[in-house]
Amino acid sequence: MICGQFAGAKYWKLCKVGSRYVSFFASRVRISLIAGLWHSAAWVPAPSSDTQGFGRNSKCSMLAWPASDASSGETNSGSYHGDPQCYDDYMTIWKALVDRLCSRRSCVTRVHRIVQHYVAFDVRGASLLAATCIFLYLRTFLLPAIPLAVQNDAVFFFEHAKRMVDGQVPYRDFFEFVMPGTDIFYAILLRILGVHAWINSCLLILLGVSLCWILIRASKRILTGNGVYLPALLFLIFIFDNARDATHHWYSTLFVLAALLPLFKGRTLSHVFAAGMLCGVAICFTQTQGVAGLVAIIVFLILTRRSVTELWKQLALLLLPSAVLAGGMLLFYVHEAGVHSVAYALIEYPRLFTAAQYAYPTNFGGASNDFTGLSRKLSYVLLYVGVPCVYVACLYRLIRVKQVLGASQSDNVLLLTLAGIMLYATIFTGPSYHRLCAAVAPSSVLLIWLCQQGAKRGKLVQHILWGLSLLFFVLGPLRMQLLHRYVMNLPTGRTAVLAPDQYELFRWLGQNTHPGEAFFGYLPAAFALDLRNPTPLDNVLPFQTTTAEQEATVVQSLQKDPARFIFVPKEQPFDDHNRLQLYGSFLNTHYHRLKSFPAGAIWEKQWPREAKDGLKER
Repeated sequence: MICGQFAGAKYWKLCKVGSRYVSFFASRVRISLIAGLWHSAAWVPAPSSDTQGFGRNSKCSMLAWPASDASSGETNSGSYHGDPQCYDDYMTIWKALVDRLCSRRSCVTRVHRIVQHYVAFDVRGASLLAATCIFLYLRTFLLPAIPLAVQNDAVFFFEHAKRMVDGQVPYRDFFEFVMPGTDIFYAILLRILGVHAWINSCLLILLGVSLCWILIRASKRILTGNGVYLPALLFLIFIFDNARDATHHWYSTLFVLAALLPLFKGRTLSHVFAAGMLCGVAICFTQTQGVAGLVAIIVFLILTRRSVTELWKQLALLLLPSAVLAGGMLLFYVHEAGVHSVAYALIEYPRLFTAAQYAYPTNFGGASNDFTGLSRKLSYVLLYVGVPCVYVACLYRLIRVKQVLGASQSDNVLLLTLAGIMLYATIFTGPSYHRLCAAVAPSSVLLIWLCQQGAKRGKLVQHILWGLSLLFFVLGPLRMQLLHRYVMNLPTGRTAVLAPDQYELFRWLGQNTHPGEAFFGYLPAAFALDLRNPTPLDNVLPFQTTTAEQEATVVQSLQKDPARFIFVPKEQPFDDHNRLQLYGSFLNTHYHRLKSFPAGAIWEKQWPREAKDGLKER
């Protein structure tokens, strides 16, 4: 750790020395150029009165041609001949150009400032972002360049994107209960790049680097010293890496945090408008988190208002772009799918989904007692209990020592605390581990701010966090690269699968299906093998998340466009056996159990001839 700080100090000193040399060089270039222009302007003599034009064939030209003697054929290069008025214009243009170069807005001065800016670039921040990219690459790719199979909830949005590329519309042709920003974004990528497994890994790297960059920018407004870079490292190792799932939650969190950056610089109308735009984009990904960011900014503007008139202007510029972006997207899909479909998907069904999430047993209770399970339980306790304590402590600290802090720092801490509280409140609509990780990013910055407010204890806590972060920063990629893997050549490209049970299922389906074939029940295999879902739902579950109407819709779709294979998941202790009776009766009538896997079973379609032969044998 001490060596790292010493090396960082040396890099910083080298940057300062390099900036001085570049500044000196740019200043000399600017002075030489200005002197040359003045010399060229002073070298042009007064025009002669016996010539009517500055140029050879024009009455007035920017270029002064030497007067030639037609009789002798010689050219007089010692003087210029032209109209006095054109000469005055010529001198005015040259002097204006020189004055422009001498001014603070000249091109040379701008180049000089740009060079200074980039030479004095934060080397430690750039190094951390580069290390973040390497870390996430080693966590999402297997060397040299084999991406991991798409897992978790991200596969739902990639499947939706495939449907949109084929011409289907959300809320009309397939069911979706969040804003379609992620589906649209992924559909654009699949349209341009094609359906490949490496797109998910690259998006995870892009998400992680972007979030760390935003946290570094926010930390520079609040923290000091090397502590500026610790929140981003903590977030990367202990939060983002445990929830590597490129879903709408991360995108909305990214834009909500980005909306805070303009307000850190000031509460001008342009900054408020930019924050409103970014919150509007966040709403297009997740309606709850985008609205939570807007509420946090509104409360902040009210608490820090200077006058009522200015407050109304700020609120108008904040809400207008958000309403235009989110409302425009909603109006388009209301026109395509109908008011009832969109209202049910975005308003009514989320309440049902929230109730189902609370009824599910959490991962805390289902985690094993090995090292991975114990670390998962510990992270649950820290996120559920520790994060609210950080926000409460920050509010208490602001109220108690507000006079000691500067106005700018206290406002920035207040804004970040309000945003963190509102984002944390959104997890109550569906308490899952991934949602929790996506909502606690501001707490990493505020935790280090609280440590810096303390004296010796705060420094000790920072040193411990540095050591743990660097330790897991090295161990995480090593563990991933040393895991046993199964590499497969799939329609979506060369892909690595880590679980042996999933590998067996992928291999069997790859041998017995072809791309574009209808398949239902297991989206990771459907995306990896480029299979087609013939129903408007991603899957059906014997729980509250699947309604009777949705069950009937799936059965009707499979009757119209039957899939040869259907995957039925393994029964869980918390399944409701009173649900999916229609779906179960349909399977028993038209399908038969073909092959069993640890995660479930494959059922095959009974075609008419096979059904008759089966009856004869009985």
